[in-house]
Parts: sequence; C-alpha cells; structure tokens
Amino acid sequence: MMSSGSSSNLTPSQPVEMSLKRAVEISENGGIFRKFHYTGRGRPKRRFVYVLDAATPEARVLYGDPEKRHRPDKFKSMLLKNVHSVQIGKRTAALKAYKEAQARFCFSIVASGRTLDLQAESTEQRDLWVGAITKLLEQPAIHSRSVGAKVEQRRGSLRIDPRALLASLPAVLEGDHEDSPSAGSTGGSGRHFTFQNSTEY
Repeated sequence: MMSSGSSSNLTPSQPVEMSLKRAVEISENGGIFRKFHYTGRGRPKRRFVYVLDAATPEARVLYGDPEKRHRPDKFKSMLLKNVHSVQIGKRTAALKAYKEAQARFCFSIVASGRTLDLQAESTEQRDLWVGAITKLLEQPAIHSRSVGAKVEQRRGSLRIDPRALLASLPAVLEGDHEDSPSAGSTGGSGRHFTFQNSTEY
C-alpha cells in the first residue's frame, strides 16, 4: 500500500504497473542506490540493493558494498514479509534529516521498527523499484509461513495445529524453513548463506 504524501515530496507520475515476473526480474537483478542511515546521521553510502528469493516466504531485501555483491553473507538484510509499505519522497525521519537527499529520487521501504531509506539515480529507477516491491508485497506467498504450522497466541501460550504441522514435514525435511534475521538462508541455487544481523549501520 502506498502512503500518500505532500506534493512537494513527490514527483508526479503514474504508479508503475507490472507483472510478477517483471517485478521478480527487477528486484533480483538489483540496482545501485544511495542509502541513508536510519538515525539521520552519518554520510550516505553507495549500496547495491537486491531481493533474494523474491515472491517466496523467505524473500529478503539485501544491501551492501557494490564491490562485494557476490558475497551476500557480507550484506545486511530485511525480511520482505516484515515490510508493510513503500513510501515515495522524503517521508521518513531519516530522509528528512538529510538536506542533500533529493526528494524526487527518494523512497523508503518501511518495515516493523525500521526503514531502508534509498535515493535512486533517476525517477524511472525509483518508480520501477517502488512498483516491483509493491507487486511482491501483494503476493500471498510473501506473507505465509514457510512451515505450515498454524501458530496461535492465546494468553501468552502458543497453540500449534498438529495436522498442519504434520502436513508441513516434507517441506521441513527438504530444508524449507523460515529464517530469523540472523539465520542462514538457502537461495534458489541451494547455496547456504549466513546473513549479518539485520540492524542497519
């Protein structure tokens, strides 16, 4: 869902409509952006940003040094299932703190308790990425659990539906499990990566 904002923070444009295939292509190929620190302090850094395992429950946004793009274990990451909106312009406190941030190129990927604040190289790149991430967020698979157990929180305790748990055993045995922010992930290639803590620095 897009958050509305003042016209001074946005470049007039139509939302980029795209297929899921195109959204996966754009996000997995990645792009170079300027990343602003979430505290609003420190110098912006040039970062390579891409999505790993797009359109799956394990999808995560990775960002790091462009020179180390082939070392995802050195990248910071954000689970896409924790993202609830994409904001265009200088909407977050972090971006507002940077006078040099150019609103017409900026957008923020907003998750629970954190943001990933980026400046694209053009409005076209910004719109493509906002469109791609928004399209991925619309997919039910992003928000489902990779293990099919129905977990319900009641009075401080967890209830697990044993039928759903048994049904998910084949996926568990195949290694299809949900990653914690600091846990390893197997990408589509079957390689195992251990991601750094997802806190932004």
